[in-house]
Amino acid sequence: MDTQSTSLQDKIDKLESTVNQLLVHCETVQSSNKALMLERSELLNKNEKVRTQIEGMVERLKSAESS
Repeated sequence: MDTQSTSLQDKIDKLESTVNQLLVHCETVQSSNKALMLERSELLNKNEKVRTQIEGMVERLKSAESS
């Protein structure tokens, strides 16, 4: 009976260790995800700014051709 108890306790300890590793991994992934979402947002903003600048240049070129 004592061997079964020890074996069960070992399994519980291993499971607890695995759960803790998964929690740490989950936190790491969430942190990474937040950083990537922030970077994506910044890139989208830069992209929109550049798009606006290019559209302005195109309009000025069209206007210059018309003159």
